[in-house]
Amino acid sequence: MTICPSIAVDAVQLCVQYIHQSRDPSLYQTLLQTYEQVASYPDASLPNVMDLAQLDTKWADETMTKNQADRVKLEVELKTYSNNMIKESIRVSLSGLYEIMMFMLNRWHIAIWVISIAAQAITVRH
Repeated sequence: MTICPSIAVDAVQLCVQYIHQSRDPSLYQTLLQTYEQVASYPDASLPNVMDLAQLDTKWADETMTKNQADRVKLEVELKTYSNNMIKESIRVSLSGLYEIMMFMLNRWHIAIWVISIAAQAITVRH
């Protein structure tokens, strides 16, 4: 691996900017671990990472709180949508059952009507 200490400061600062644009405070930890790994190489003479970028704990706390709130909100929305889909599925099923029952009831009324006409025809002949 080739190490270029002359751009380490800029690279860390760019990473910190990227981290602040993201919603993942754990990237700070990844940045620190990676930087310390590279700094431990024998031919690397890099400045201390804490001199380059301070962890913005306020941003990290706010971001984690916002992420948790958004997660809870999305879980509630998902549960609501799921319940609504179940209700809609039940409504569609009941609507289909109603249509079948009305069809059968209509056929039953027609059958009774035909039987009553036949009975009237038989009584008129006698």
